[in-house]
Amino acid sequence: MQNKFKLLISGPYGGLNYGDDAIALTIRDELQSLGVSMAFAVNDVARAKRLFPDASIIPRLNLRGGQVAIWQHIQEYDGIVVGGGEQLSEPRLPNFIWGHLATNLQLCLLAKLFGKKFALLAVGVDANLSYLGRLLMRLILPMADFISVRDTHSQQRLQKLLKSSEILLGSDPAFLLEPYSHHHEAKLLKQKYRLPGNTKTILVMPCIDKFNSLVYIENINSAVKEWIASGIRVFYAVSDTQNSYDMRLFNEKMLFTHDMATWLSPAETDLEALCRAIAAVDCVISSRMHPIIFAAVNQTPFICLIRSAKMSALMEMVTSPSYFHIDQFDAKDLIGQISKILLKSRTAFFQPIQPAIDILKQRAAYQCNELTDALM
Repeated sequence: MQNKFKLLISGPYGGLNYGDDAIALTIRDELQSLGVSMAFAVNDVARAKRLFPDASIIPRLNLRGGQVAIWQHIQEYDGIVVGGGEQLSEPRLPNFIWGHLATNLQLCLLAKLFGKKFALLAVGVDANLSYLGRLLMRLILPMADFISVRDTHSQQRLQKLLKSSEILLGSDPAFLLEPYSHHHEAKLLKQKYRLPGNTKTILVMPCIDKFNSLVYIENINSAVKEWIASGIRVFYAVSDTQNSYDMRLFNEKMLFTHDMATWLSPAETDLEALCRAIAAVDCVISSRMHPIIFAAVNQTPFICLIRSAKMSALMEMVTSPSYFHIDQFDAKDLIGQISKILLKSRTAFFQPIQPAIDILKQRAAYQCNELTDALM
């Protein structure tokens, strides 16, 4: 076992964003099945140790925060893998010191300095990279031993930038999560909240981005009032618990609450609890990427309220008509769409899009096989 191939998986893992943690868990399971040993470089070591109790955990490289302990550990591994998420993106003020893009380019240079392999697995590429960011990518990313991306737009951007056709089109690893039973989870949910067995249920998961408008929350609240008036039980949840983002919805009571519209408390909800809730309800409405993926995995009908390019890319790959761009819907649109969905069976909803979802699952697994072939 001491000679087993060992990789260090780096990402914003550690319990603050359930999508990132789902990515880490599925990467772990896939690579372990392929005979790879691994450790994780994460944002929050204490939280990550609860998520991966049997794995070695070290702090992720973060020059801005003075986290450079990874230097002491790099010799222990055969390579570094940046796993999933929009890892080739920049903060509002681009720079070469911090932010996802800067950190991951630094990791590439670090790996090569120590003679190690370097890979990017299922990453997203921002549409609005600065001139400096694009220049650094052109200089550094050709050193990578393997790159896969999670969507066609990211592939096109990176192929054009690097003038390379060797960018594998994969998909988000979270598509490989194991589904839960709808009937079992729905029964538990309705027992917990004392709901009649025929009650229709919706899970609403809006998001907050620091610089985006929240006007669409008013449309959601108007729709919720209509749903509860017609006997539909509404739940709210967040998938990103960073204080500067979606937690504002909960802390500042932005969403309309009522006996029939309540929160799944963030303090009592983790990745597993969220996925079980998504499996239980009759429809998910979200403007975050991973709740939509969790819904697809669990065969729960969904509506995606698109607020970003990555959401558009996901919906294009799923080929789903069940979404709105955020500036193209109002409460009546949302109510009408939900009414149609709740009249359908889950099978009827997924029948036209299941082939596309199956392809995304296949790509997610295939990229892990290609990664190990390239690095081992």
